[in-house]
Amino acid sequence: MLIMDVQGYTDYLGQQALPFYLQAGPNGLKTLPLGRKPTIDLPNRHAGYAITWYGLALVLLGVFGALHWRRGG
Repeated sequence: MLIMDVQGYTDYLGQQALPFYLQAGPNGLKTLPLGRKPTIDLPNRHAGYAITWYGLALVLLGVFGALHWRRGG
């Protein structure tokens, strides 16, 4: 659910704002505006990012270990 504190924003900025939002529909700006509740669709890719970065860290440790081993350390 989208909750926006328009009054808080206007108080902070010292400006006036109209209490409505514009959101592009599925056809972009090719159709007339239709009234509806705004939707938010944020992708949640945290697991993929974590796997990527930890995997890269493990590869870097492997490269460091191989380099250290080859130098006889």
